[in-house]
Amino acid sequence: MIKQILLTVVVTAIVILVVQARRRSAQVSQANQPPSSLSPQAIAGWVLVVLMVSAAVGALFLHNN
Repeated sequence: MIKQILLTVVVTAIVILVVQARRRSAQVSQANQPPSSLSPQAIAGWVLVVLMVSAAVGALFLHNN
């Protein structure tokens, strides 16, 4: 069960790094523009990640009892 949690964390980290790299490579010079807030898709993605990790941790504790 711990392997599943670690795998989820590793996959999440890889996805975050890939998305950030793609954004940096696609970004045009926008030095004077204020930083944009999170898009609805980004918020939904973060909620999904939190739910996945929470479910894995919850399953670990329920499985051990």
